[in-house]
Amino acid sequence: VLSAFGISNFKFAFEGLDENGWLRIPSSDPDSPWDGCELLFTMIDYDEENSNLHAAFEEMFDGVPYLQHAKRSDVCPNAIGTDLALKKYKLTEKHISALSQQNPELFFGFAVYNKFRASYIRRRLRKLSK
Repeated sequence: VLSAFGISNFKFAFEGLDENGWLRIPSSDPDSPWDGCELLFTMIDYDEENSNLHAAFEEMFDGVPYLQHAKRSDVCPNAIGTDLALKKYKLTEKHISALSQQNPELFFGFAVYNKFRASYIRRRLRKLSK
C-alpha cells in the first residue's frame, strides 16, 4: 500500500510515525488510481485512548470524529480463543531475526514498534503513579 502512494522507503514511513503515531501520505502519482487520495498510516495501538487516531481524524476529516467500534469479542464471539492466543503470543528476538533475514526493513519496523510500546508503558506508569 505504501508503494501505491509513492513511498518506496519503509524506514521513512516508520520514522514519520515517530512524531505523533500517524502519518498523512498524499498520492504522488497523477496516473495512479489513488490520485487525489491520501493514506492514513498509523500505529494502531499507540495508546489505550487511541489519541493518535483522534488527532489524525481531526486533521484529515473535518467534522468526522473517530469512534471506537464494538468489542471484537461481541462482533466475533467464535474467535475469542484465537484472539486471546494472538494477544498473548510474543515474538522473540530469534523469531524477529529469522523473519528479517529476507526483509531487513522488517527488523526496523519491529524496532520502531517496540520503541513506541516502551514509550507508551512509561507514560502509563507515570500516569498511574500520580
